[in-house]
Amino acid sequence: MLDFVLDSLKPQLAVLAEAWLTSGATAYGIWQDGRPLAQWPIRSSGSAASPPALVMPIHTDDATSLELRVVGAEGAAVQGRLKGEAALIADLIRREDELEDVTTRLIETQDQLLALYDLTHAARSHLSIQDTLNSLARESSRLLRTDGAFALLAGAASGAMPDGAPLVAQQPLPCLSSEQILGLFSRMQTDQQELLTNVDLETTGAAG
Repeated sequence: MLDFVLDSLKPQLAVLAEAWLTSGATAYGIWQDGRPLAQWPIRSSGSAASPPALVMPIHTDDATSLELRVVGAEGAAVQGRLKGEAALIADLIRREDELEDVTTRLIETQDQLLALYDLTHAARSHLSIQDTLNSLARESSRLLRTDGAFALLAGAASGAMPDGAPLVAQQPLPCLSSEQILGLFSRMQTDQQELLTNVDLETTGAAG
């Protein structure tokens, strides 16, 4: 993740590095745990980096240990400049992380909207409650990225069943028996909250 963020910041870092090299420094780069993540001038993998004259930590929100290193420059003014750039780079890294989080949330929201659209379309186009339940289970499984899902409709709305039993749909393939599903439903009704279980439902009996 950090390598990806630094790659996206390479143009800004290159501008800073050019300014240092132009003013007399011989090397500029960002290091982590003794290895260079980005450095100028570009060195071959087989060449050893010169000992840094100045090292400044880059404080980020996570526990990552980053350093900004400059070779061939010294003095109080140089140290102040390096400290300011370390703070700037830390802020850029935080902003890139925030942007990545926002992008991830937007993708998740898009998936939810698409699933909602598919469910709405299914409710309008399907002629039976069973078909709608099938779509609900399928879209829930896709949206939550699970191996499967089931949907159950009980009460008067499930009158399509002659014996008054709840309607059940499973996607992509049935992996639970009707007794297991009804057992889970009964437990959630009793507890009035979500149910979390690590029981192997495929090999056990009814979950009630």
